[in-house]
Amino acid sequence: MNMEIDVKFINLVRENKVLYDKRSGSYKRTDIKNKVWHKIAVEMNFKTDDEAIKKWRALRDKFVKERRKMKNVPSGAGSEVETWSLYPYLEFLDDFVQQRKQYSNLSVSQNGHEESQSQNVSQDVDYRSRSTISRSRSESPN
Repeated sequence: MNMEIDVKFINLVRENKVLYDKRSGSYKRTDIKNKVWHKIAVEMNFKTDDEAIKKWRALRDKFVKERRKMKNVPSGAGSEVETWSLYPYLEFLDDFVQQRKQYSNLSVSQNGHEESQSQNVSQDVDYRSRSTISRSRSESPN
């Protein structure tokens, strides 16, 4: 799609809060949402309603990725981050899209390097195993 068509599509979705605002009383009413998606699909000449839904999800997901990228830019960065051309048209989603907490199995060690916590656990286990073996050897009457 070209940008003009994408902007038209985004505006049609924006006009229908039931599609993206979880606080809307009708947000969980799939029958209402399906009617709205059908209306948008017809107006945009999509072959199916699902095509419109997939297009929306792709745009929304791209917006979330771009938003995350922009928030993770260190302050005082030497160069400006290049923004996606449709980003400004989707900024209305800022109040409706929450960034999930990201979990990682990596932790920062005292020397500043990332280490896998699972590796730390196995290292602890190995260390305990070795010391147990060492103690049992030193305690043996040989």
